[in-house]
Amino acid sequence: MNGPIRGIFPALLTAYDEEGELDSQLLSAVVGRLLTQGAQGFFVCGTGAEFTALTLSEREAITELVLAEV
Repeated sequence: MNGPIRGIFPALLTAYDEEGELDSQLLSAVVGRLLTQGAQGFFVCGTGAEFTALTLSEREAITELVLAEV
């Protein structure tokens, strides 16, 4: 990428279902909605320090899901 970064880069929520598992459908829907609203990129695994509570496999799954959606 050349030049300055421009646009909106929202921090994504880490969505969980009622069983405490990653809610990939909800996260995909959020990413899709934000893309249609003009997001230029994403801050994956949030800004609320939840990344420290996520396992490596959860962080990888979230990153892969966002990349696939984008």
